[in-house]
Amino acid sequence: MVRTMRASGELPPPQRAFARNKPRTPAPPSTPSRPKLRVVSNNVDLMVKDFIAKKGVRRFEPGACTDLIFVNEYLRPHGYQISAYQNRFQIKSERGRPRATDRDGLFRFVDKLRVADGLEPISIANA
Repeated sequence: MVRTMRASGELPPPQRAFARNKPRTPAPPSTPSRPKLRVVSNNVDLMVKDFIAKKGVRRFEPGACTDLIFVNEYLRPHGYQISAYQNRFQIKSERGRPRATDRDGLFRFVDKLRVADGLEPISIANA
């Protein structure tokens, strides 16, 4: 680095060091917090009943899954078809341009149709 002299003949003040070159100061000691109480049970029946009480039970028709073959077969009677390439999907209808989407968007679309048909949505986020 070249520093030039000012008209008065003095050197400019040195430049500041980068933040990464500063010595690290130790973090202040943290106060010990109380450990969180975790209750672990190996009673499967109790855990299943607790899960059902909190989240409920979802029921699907036989064969319902997130496999793209199932999704394509489900969409065909509705007038849609999907094509996939590298986790990008196109939802094609009988009219209009294909709609490009990702996997989440595909299942949001499928879940809207399933709810309209009175079926349980596949994605838990759309339930």
